[in-house]
Amino acid sequence: MTVINGKELETYLLNISPELYSFSYCLVPDDLQAQQLVIDAFSALLLEEGPELVESSGEDLLVLLKKAYKFIYKQGPKRAQHIKAGLDFEEEHVGFYSLSIDDRALLFLREKTPFDNTDISDILRLQISDCLSRSHSSKERLLKNIGIDY
Repeated sequence: MTVINGKELETYLLNISPELYSFSYCLVPDDLQAQQLVIDAFSALLLEEGPELVESSGEDLLVLLKKAYKFIYKQGPKRAQHIKAGLDFEEEHVGFYSLSIDDRALLFLREKTPFDNTDISDILRLQISDCLSRSHSSKERLLKNIGIDY
């Protein structure tokens, strides 16, 4: 077992920040709000975990990543409510952003992250069976929104 100090954690977080920013933007399609969500997630992780973290073969870093996704998913809808009226999407993105924030989060996690069904259901606070069912129905809604019959 090795110990990760604050500087090593900061380096790790900076490396994953584009991935977390993409998820944040998926939930809250506003540059500043999405960036602030990532910063808040980092701050929460550092406060929760303290200056030193114990790491074993990368597993704990995956746990930290999952915690960051959970934080962003929990806080995203609150931020989205503040900017909802001012959003205007390019035509190619309307189908995706017409989905509920929960559907967007589920599709993003399924398609763009290394998480399995257990991790995704944990992040979204769903039963695995509900996660699988909602994944299918979310994809159907997306296809319908973009004009593809499924």
